[in-house]
Amino acid sequence: MFPIRRDPRDTTYPEHPRQIEYDRAAGNADTGLIPVAALQTSLERANYGFTYFNSIQSDVFSTAYRTDASFIVAAPTGSGKTVCLELAMLRFFSPLITGRSNDLRKCVYLCPTKALCSEKAESWKNRYAE
Repeated sequence: MFPIRRDPRDTTYPEHPRQIEYDRAAGNADTGLIPVAALQTSLERANYGFTYFNSIQSDVFSTAYRTDASFIVAAPTGSGKTVCLELAMLRFFSPLITGRSNDLRKCVYLCPTKALCSEKAESWKNRYAE
């Protein structure tokens, strides 16, 4: 991740969002990886077929899942960037997932091909359909 440049007068977010520490005690002490069990609800946890997020996802976890801060992930194909996006989406949609809100919320997902967008939209619809 690259540092995010902000207006220094903006006090909405911490000065260095990359330095927000996630709870390493909940992660694997040897590797610093965050467990999927760190997600709030069983619905969220049930959608991942692995025990720990990878290193990129673990680095992004705190910012994506616990704050409203903007972030950029620049990583190779197949490194798990989509899961980073899903963490941010889970935060955005969390009032709906936990039943605390019935507001209509929408999220825009952009990717290089229409087929990939359709595939991901169908996957999310199947995973999170009520």
